[in-house]
Amino acid sequence: MFTLSERFEQALSMACDFHRLQKRKNLPTPFISHPLSVAALVCENIEFVCSEPERCEDFAIIAILHDVIEDQGGMKAYERIAQAFGKDIADGVLALSDSACAQGDEKPPKTERNARYYEKMAHADLGIVLISCCDKIHNLRSMDADYLCLGEMIWQSYTLPPLDTIANYDRLIVLIDAFYGAFKEQWEKENKPNGFEVQDIRIGGLRLRVQHCKERLEAFAEGKIPSLSELEEPVLDFLGSGKSFHCLPIQFNNWGASASVDL
Repeated sequence: MFTLSERFEQALSMACDFHRLQKRKNLPTPFISHPLSVAALVCENIEFVCSEPERCEDFAIIAILHDVIEDQGGMKAYERIAQAFGKDIADGVLALSDSACAQGDEKPPKTERNARYYEKMAHADLGIVLISCCDKIHNLRSMDADYLCLGEMIWQSYTLPPLDTIANYDRLIVLIDAFYGAFKEQWEKENKPNGFEVQDIRIGGLRLRVQHCKERLEAFAEGKIPSLSELEEPVLDFLGSGKSFHCLPIQFNNWGASASVDL
């Protein structure tokens, strides 16, 4: 079990200082809410990938500072982080930045920045990958909440052409395939072959679902279909609680009922 020391408090103060005047993309929410949320997710999950208490705190510090270089000063911000927390922390924040331009300088095209970012994540420490995942999770949650408030207006904040955005699904499929191969290899070292068919259903089903979503989005973006009707239907309350779906914890899991040779 790890604890957060005065180093984290210092990093939090630095993050507040850097992001003081910054707001989130769609709503006038103080930007610091984002690194706070990412750091919270990292603190809750970091011990799954890191067993060294001091290193766990390092990742929490990187999480709270993860947008500083990208959004607030580039390499000058890197130098300030390195001076306060050391080169390893600064390098971690730099790894999570899609660019390191000075404030006011024009950034490279988004597609180029994305490609560079994905390449870095493919070779990054698991703790850095976890921070990246937590960053994406909170961004998706924010987009979901923003859509409830603003509807279709939220897309005005995103400038990447639709087909370039959809191309990310291909990268996701590659990552799913890589995960499947690595997981299968590890499973065969530690377990009997029987039982893995449940993972075939889980991971294979995820891959097919991603592929189908990509095909539907491409058809809509290319004008082959007039709308995405599945997104226009109300989300049903499958737990029967009578509450709004968006207020329910995401915890429903029925994989235990999947058929396997063990049954």
